[in-house]
Amino acid sequence: MFNKLMVSYMATVLLLTALTASLYMGYYSYGLKQGYRNASNDAIQSVQSQIDILTQNIDSLIMQLSLTGSATDALSHPYNMSMLQYRDLKEELRNRMSANSLLDSMYLYSRIGDRVLTTGEGLYDLNGFYDRDIVRQAAADTGGSKRIVLRELVDPFKPVRSDVITFIQPLPIIAKEPWGYLIVNVKKDEFMHVAQLGHSEVLVLDSRSLGVMSGGSYPGLPDMMRAMLRSGPDVKSSSVSEVEIGQTRYFLAYSRQPGKPWMLVSLLPASGYWTKITDKLAEVLRICAVVLLIGVIPAYVFSRRMYRPWKQIVSSYFPAALASRSKDESLLVSESIRALIEENRSIRLTLEQSEPIIRHRLVYDILANSLFEAATIETRLLEIGVAFPHPCYAALVVVSDLREYEGRDNYNRNKLLLFTMIENTLGKHLFLLGTILENNNFGFILNLSEVRYHDELKKRLRQLGDYINRIALDEWGVSLQFAFGNIYGKLSDIHSSYMEAKRVVNCKALISETDVVFFQDIQSDDGLDYPLQLQNELIRHVLACDRDKAGSAIAVLFRDYVHNMKYPRESVQEMIVMLMSALRQRLFEEGFPVQQLRFRSGMVGESRNHIELKKLLEGHIREIINQIESWKGNRNDNLYIAKAIQYMKAHYAEIESVQDIAAHVGLSSSYLTRMFRSEAGMPPLDMLTRIRIEASKELLKENDYKYSLQEICLRIGYRDVQSFIRFFKKLETVTPGEYRKMLLHQK
Repeated sequence: MFNKLMVSYMATVLLLTALTASLYMGYYSYGLKQGYRNASNDAIQSVQSQIDILTQNIDSLIMQLSLTGSATDALSHPYNMSMLQYRDLKEELRNRMSANSLLDSMYLYSRIGDRVLTTGEGLYDLNGFYDRDIVRQAAADTGGSKRIVLRELVDPFKPVRSDVITFIQPLPIIAKEPWGYLIVNVKKDEFMHVAQLGHSEVLVLDSRSLGVMSGGSYPGLPDMMRAMLRSGPDVKSSSVSEVEIGQTRYFLAYSRQPGKPWMLVSLLPASGYWTKITDKLAEVLRICAVVLLIGVIPAYVFSRRMYRPWKQIVSSYFPAALASRSKDESLLVSESIRALIEENRSIRLTLEQSEPIIRHRLVYDILANSLFEAATIETRLLEIGVAFPHPCYAALVVVSDLREYEGRDNYNRNKLLLFTMIENTLGKHLFLLGTILENNNFGFILNLSEVRYHDELKKRLRQLGDYINRIALDEWGVSLQFAFGNIYGKLSDIHSSYMEAKRVVNCKALISETDVVFFQDIQSDDGLDYPLQLQNELIRHVLACDRDKAGSAIAVLFRDYVHNMKYPRESVQEMIVMLMSALRQRLFEEGFPVQQLRFRSGMVGESRNHIELKKLLEGHIREIINQIESWKGNRNDNLYIAKAIQYMKAHYAEIESVQDIAAHVGLSSSYLTRMFRSEAGMPPLDMLTRIRIEASKELLKENDYKYSLQEICLRIGYRDVQSFIRFFKKLETVTPGEYRKMLLHQK
């Protein structure tokens, strides 16, 4: 027996240790993969930002050229232009191209004259132009939209072919039908080289062939990407997959570029991940071994302590000689337990003679239909001396609101006193048996002479309920709800009446806190038509943050459906849940963060009465409107402001002036300053100061305060300590040194 206990305790320690180690390794692995995922996304985002900037620069150049008068004349009146004018236009295009080293060549194609003006050779008829295919491809686009094409340019005047990125822009931009096209060829290798500076792990792939355009050679990568795109075309760049390329494992993430003929792929070697996992696993195994060695001691102690009482039991019921000869002590323990059960059977029979306990349990079994034969019910009742004098039966469930007594020492005593008061008061007028149910409810079997609820019987039962309610309110401050099931002619059918009473209780949120309700009164043949118009009205008022009109809509809901007993209660309760779910769905569609709302559908059924239900719904509507107002107040629709703030948070240490920020977002510094004052309430440099001071507060307490003020000053972008101290005190009302002292005192 001792050995079995020892093995079981050690097995428990081993299982818990293995489970803890597995959870820890899983969490550690997840953290490592999350780091790779963040690194991949950051790299892809950085390259994407560089590509967007280069593309915007080329789009700006195209926009400037499209607005020149000579270009417009060449498109609209090509036959009226002289060769001198064409030469001037060619030189203007060439000068624009020379200012940007990424550009290879430009063409201006006029549909009216079917001519192409190039920056290199001059004016061509389209049929004689060496690169006429791309021009015809542009002219064939009936949509007249701007496009980007990856291709190989064959120029007879150059010794080798070159890979280019071709930007095709219909001209003029604002025309419904294009007069012509401006075609700009960009050197692909130089374009991608500039975009990938500092990010060698990011590759650029052709969206069609999935071949590597820039970033290195990885055999097998196109086939792998093709398989991934087939199996998961909607995979986002935030997902990272572990793949094997050329016998080397990588963490791969990719991002498609809308409107562009390429995609970005990040490849990070997985060798570092598996090295860290192996090292951490070795460390965890060493710790587990130590834990198991230490666990031997408590396992031994507990085994000895648990074995001692079993040994005493065996010695009490078996002779020492027999116990010493037995090889399996567990069999002796089982025999000892059986002897104990036999010994205590007489005690249990004595306890069952307690009539109140038996009566309560029997009533509960009858109501719950735990006794399967009608004859058994009659026999059990006769055994405790109960014989019903009347032929009809009904179930009553009394719901008590004892929430304020929960957790007190006198809770059980008050519940028992309340039950006794209800049973005795009803017993003066009706023949009944009662029991205490779950959730502070009480159940009763009523024995009646009436075969149905007529008006006089209902009136008498309501008067009894009101009288008992007054006593409960005076003595305990507790309100009661009475739910009556239908009347049946057989005691064996009482469980049906009990289920009907419970259905009334389940709809307690739709009745008064002191109601006396009959199941037949809440049933109705009228179908409930869903109040779609009321739903739309409520949603409209909530989205408009109109509290008064939203409250009026709730009032109409209770007037027409809750207080009006025309519709089935279950249907009304389900309709209210659907109404709140529709409101939640509309908020989700509007972009509102519905996960912040504390409302759940189960709260409707948990409400004690219709007053609590109305307070619940009105409180939920107020919470939603408050959240919407807060959400709308915190939104910033100005993309330039958001982009500038994001740039400042990422590069606050390198920014020297507002011109740096303006250049990043593509605006003038004066216009950006005006925009910040209007939208953010402060100039951009004040926002930058706030960001730097917040960063300095983290550095002041980082790594046991190891950084000096001079080091912090340089890390956040200030050139002298005095400026840092001045700005810090202006925002925080204390100097950096005083702030650090405050942190030390808090420890």
